Amino acid sequence: MVLIGMNFLKNSPIKSKILFVLLFLLIVIVGEIIILVRQGIDVFNWETYRNEEFGFEVKHPKGWVVIVKEPNEEAGIKEEISISSDVLSFDIAILSNNERLARLYNNLLEAPIKEVFVPDESYSASEIVYSIQEHLNISNFTAVIYYIDYSLLSRFRRIHSPIIGEAMLKKRETTFHFLLIAEQEALLEKNKDIFKQILSTFRFTG
Repeated sequence: MVLIGMNFLKNSPIKSKILFVLLFLLIVIVGEIIILVRQGIDVFNWETYRNEEFGFEVKHPKGWVVIVKEPNEEAGIKEEISISSDVLSFDIAILSNNERLARLYNNLLEAPIKEVFVPDESYSASEIVYSIQEHLNISNFTAVIYYIDYSLLSRFRRIHSPIIGEAMLKKRETTFHFLLIAEQEALLEKNKDIFKQILSTFRFTG
């Protein structure tokens, strides 16, 4: 049986490549599931939030509550969605693109991974330093995951809840801004991986 399999692979190089790719994908998927299960997250029992107006869906742990907020045209916010548990909130802000926002996203995208990006004085939040974490492919669009230490910013120090994760994605004329916020500092380490886990399930449907 093994010899037959080996002969099959030798005689079919294209099929061999396909087989190895499929095996690699299977290992990656199983690995992700094992990680989630070890962290106590029931990936098989997640719920799905769908947004027909902006054509996307995202999965979240069962029991989290979805709240859709009113648009704020003055601030350029088309819609805000908050998906929350008792102690965590995964927020999606859907923003109208403008020159400053488009430039910020492009600079974040071009900045080297694991390095910092400091906006120039043309940004209203020029004191913020962005630490680029990684890029995530979402429906063939690139989300930039980054970290900002808001505790270093005097004007944010008292008004911001601890932020576990933050990312930005641009799709044509719309920018999506993602946040995972915790109620307390003590929850940061325990929930540090769930931001990417939720963001990884986000996809465009139209």
